[in-house]
Amino acid sequence: MRKMPVGMDFNTSGKKLDIPKRSMEKALVLERSAGAFLFGEAPNAGDGELGYALAVANPATRSGAVEAGAGKCDPDGASAGNPGGANQPGSAGEDNSYAGRLSYQLDSGLYAEGYYGGSTTSCTADSAEDYQVYGLGLRSQPAPGVTLKAEWIGGSNVQHVDGRDRNVWYVHGGYMLTPGIEGVIRHYSSHFDGGDVDATLGETWLGANFFLNPQSPHQTRIQLALVVPSGDTAASDYDSGQGPANYHRTQLNFDKEDEAETTFLAQFQASF
Repeated sequence: MRKMPVGMDFNTSGKKLDIPKRSMEKALVLERSAGAFLFGEAPNAGDGELGYALAVANPATRSGAVEAGAGKCDPDGASAGNPGGANQPGSAGEDNSYAGRLSYQLDSGLYAEGYYGGSTTSCTADSAEDYQVYGLGLRSQPAPGVTLKAEWIGGSNVQHVDGRDRNVWYVHGGYMLTPGIEGVIRHYSSHFDGGDVDATLGETWLGANFFLNPQSPHQTRIQLALVVPSGDTAASDYDSGQGPANYHRTQLNFDKEDEAETTFLAQFQASF
């Protein structure tokens, strides 16, 4: 079992994340699964390295975009736990997940990747449909101490419900203020469209990473981040009184009225 090759930030090691937590895009990736994987590099790629990855594995049942409501097929349609139809996430031996990724690393420090994947379902409900995910990622270090990133990821038929779609994008900038302190800023936008919900939630991350050993920066560090919400942050923006946490993966706290509020995160991390 290993990570499926979908998601640039998702396939970044936890000890190398720019912010304390994976956030809004994580629910759309295919997570980890058991199967057959192929990784390699194409020869004669000019001034850079052309990489590829292929995977065929069990259904992506660990993915937040695949595991649906009650987790059982409901051929008659809706259920209390899943108004769009409780469509099971697939059965090993009958369904599978698949993914492909192409990447290109230039010597100048520019990296780009594109990926596509999916997870099938054998559910016979009218609303049931295979999940599909696709995205693009860019990363660059244009000057010493400067890191720029951007990623867009879209998911169709989320939780195997036909027409339930979601996409997430973020832009990121980091700058080494000193050899041991990095300032970071990242903005997320998550849009959900399905049923009676058509809403967008944003997160702006303002943070700092303190590397306790600058010669080995990912050995021990302290990460601080202030996460500021924007967009459709209230339960009243969504149907059935459900707040944004029901439709967008987020690291935000919510008050008693289910309104997203500014959240502070702090983390100490050590790698052994």
